[in-house]
Amino acid sequence: MSQRRTRPAGFTLIELLVVIAIIGILVALLLPAVQKVREAANRTVCTNNLKQMGLALLNYHNTNRVFPPGAVASPAGPASGYANWAIYILPYIEQDALYRLYHFEKINTDPLQKPVREALIKTYICPSDNTGDFGLEVPDSGYGADAKVKYRPSSYRAVEGKTLNRNTNDQNKWFDSQLSGESNGDKTFRGVLHVVGINDLTVERLSDIFDGASNTMMVGEYSTRDHDNRDTFWAYSWNQYTMSSAMPQARTLMNDYNACLALKGKQPFDSGDNACKRAFASFHTNGAINFVFCDGSVHAIATNIDLNTFTALATIAGGEVVGGY
Repeated sequence: MSQRRTRPAGFTLIELLVVIAIIGILVALLLPAVQKVREAANRTVCTNNLKQMGLALLNYHNTNRVFPPGAVASPAGPASGYANWAIYILPYIEQDALYRLYHFEKINTDPLQKPVREALIKTYICPSDNTGDFGLEVPDSGYGADAKVKYRPSSYRAVEGKTLNRNTNDQNKWFDSQLSGESNGDKTFRGVLHVVGINDLTVERLSDIFDGASNTMMVGEYSTRDHDNRDTFWAYSWNQYTMSSAMPQARTLMNDYNACLALKGKQPFDSGDNACKRAFASFHTNGAINFVFCDGSVHAIATNIDLNTFTALATIAGGEVVGGY
């Protein structure tokens, strides 16, 4: 009788390599889909954060009949920075306990403010942000840098207004609300959340938004892929870290601070390094930057938006006619 040869159990080396190759191909095909799903979820969280902040600002207005200050300065100088918009709305985003820890009569660098300025608040963080682990950082400039005080990074900045050119004092005004010598508080350049306490600037009301609440941006995203101490710091009232201006410069919508600096002197209405310090940017895969408007709605603004439209959306009384965006 002939004996039938039996095949040994298991895979041959060639079969195993084929299976591994197939699995690798499947993973390569699935990975982009997984990343898209993850980014879609991140965008949803980010949009929801902005919606919460928008509702908080409107609820603050309903309670106080005014919007909060973008930041509170002092006639004594910008080194006397106090609270800002993100601190004022803490009770309206379920952070009342943290709000009660803040000493409104003290400047931000005071040791008593440490629990607030170092707090990590999820509502102020976009999951798509590139700030890493959101570890504490010393800001690159301002009174926080001088005092070597650390702050917690975040993802969102108030829209303080629009800026054209820092180097002139005529129609191309620089709306830099923190530097008293360079701002006249012109409402055609002013946003809804700006500094108060200098230049006779005061807080705004919904009735001050002559351009329409649905046509006026209130808070938007900012993060940079490098230069971490130029990121956003939610409790730091130095204006270029908690507020930004809309500018007719495409580089101010880049998510790379150093790349923005490299374009210095190469774009119209150039204002040097300051344009990059007061920018808006995100890390969403579609390249859009989310903003909450004064009516509480959230819109994704493309980085290739017409820059005249973008700057018009930043002011409360510019008188511009804004089309689609």
